[in-house]
Amino acid sequence: MKNLFFIATIFLGSLLVSCGGDTKTNDESNEARPRNNGQFLMYYYPTSSVYGSEFGKEFAKKDTCIGFPSYMTADEDGTLYGSVVGTEVSVIKSTDGGKTWVPVENLDTAKNPYASYVITAGKSKMLYALSSQGLFYISKDGGSNWEKKASPCVKDTSHSSPGFGPEAWLAVSADGKKILAQAWYFEETVLSISEDEGNTWTAITPPTERNSSRGVGFCSDRIVYSSYDQIFYTDDNGKKWFNSTPDKLFSPKSESSYYGYRHFITDGDQFVLGVEVPSAASSRSEKNQYPGAIFLSKDGGKTFETLPFPYNIDPTPNTSDEYVYLTFLSKKLK
Repeated sequence: MKNLFFIATIFLGSLLVSCGGDTKTNDESNEARPRNNGQFLMYYYPTSSVYGSEFGKEFAKKDTCIGFPSYMTADEDGTLYGSVVGTEVSVIKSTDGGKTWVPVENLDTAKNPYASYVITAGKSKMLYALSSQGLFYISKDGGSNWEKKASPCVKDTSHSSPGFGPEAWLAVSADGKKILAQAWYFEETVLSISEDEGNTWTAITPPTERNSSRGVGFCSDRIVYSSYDQIFYTDDNGKKWFNSTPDKLFSPKSESSYYGYRHFITDGDQFVLGVEVPSAASSRSEKNQYPGAIFLSKDGGKTFETLPFPYNIDPTPNTSDEYVYLTFLSKKLK
C-alpha cells in the first residue's frame, strides 16, 4: 500500500488532470436518502478517479481524475478539498464536484512548520487541520488563512509522529458546532472533542486500546468510530460504547479485513458508509479472498448490510497499491 502521507508529496501538477468517465443515475424513490438529499463521493486509487453515489449502494464514475490526495473532504456548499504535504497547511479545491482542481494559496499567517496534515471541512469555507506534530488549525476562508488553536493532545508536551505522519482523522458535526479528532502514533493516543472551534478539547475514552481507526464521524449527537474490522458507537461521549451488528464487518469470502485499505464516514445524521477495496491477487488466500465491499448503515451505525465493491477493474491487479477516501456532500450537485 502506498503510504498516504508519502505520496501526497507528489507535485500538484499530477492533481490537475482530467479523465473521462461514465455517469448513471438511480431511480430509487422509495429508498431512504442521506441528509439533505446529499451524496457520497469515493476517491479510489489506482483508478485515480472519483465516484458518486446518492444512496451509498452503487457508485458511478464521475468525469474527473485526481492524482494523489491525502484526505478528501467537502464543506456544506459542496466545495471539495484535498490535502497535500507542505511547509504550510496546503490544500487544493474543486467547486464542480471534482472535475477540476486548483491549489489554494496559503498566506502563511500561522507560520506552520513542515508537517503532514489531516483536514476536514464543515460550514461554508470552514476547514480544520491536525498536523503530524499534534498542532491544530482552523481556516474560515477555505484555506488561505489559518489560525492556530489548542491541541487535542492531552499531554502538555511537544508531540510528533513518525515521518510518514499519524494515523488520524477529523470530523465535524452536521450543525458545525462539534469537532472530533482521532489520532494514533503521537506520544499518546488521541480521541477528543471540541465545541468551541478548537479553543478547548475534552478527551474521550476510545473504544479500543490501540485507538487506531479507519474513520470517525457524527450521527447527530452520536459518535461513530471505525476500527479495522469493527464499528463502535456512543451516545454519551464515550462513557459507554456499543458494537454494531454484525459484530465484525468483513468482505465476502473473507475472515478478516484487508488491513487498512478501508474508510468509513457518516452523513451527519443516520447514514454510515464504509468501503474496503479489493486486494492484489498475491494477498488472497483460500480463507481470505478480499474482493472488496461496501458496508452501509441507515440507523446510525447500529446495523450494517454488506454490498459488492462498486468498481471491479483494477488496472494494477498484482500490486497492493490501493487506497480509498470517502466524503459526504450535504447537497445534490447537478
